[in-house]
Amino acid sequence: MKFFKRFNRSGAPCPICGTLDNKSSVLIPINGMEKGDICECLQIHLDCIDLRAYRDNDEILISMSFDDLSIQE
Repeated sequence: MKFFKRFNRSGAPCPICGTLDNKSSVLIPINGMEKGDICECLQIHLDCIDLRAYRDNDEILISMSFDDLSIQE
């Protein structure tokens, strides 16, 4: 994942809050959208997601919590 200090306001709004607020963001790759070394991603505000990592033996599970989900259609 790529992290940025600012949101690219020329693209689509954050799929969680539906805004183009100029806040820190992350690009999250979309499964199945890879073409060689390039992958389509969603740009999401960091404060719109709650990332957690859980370690169980040798496996790590990353979960994302969407508490205030308001996706615009």
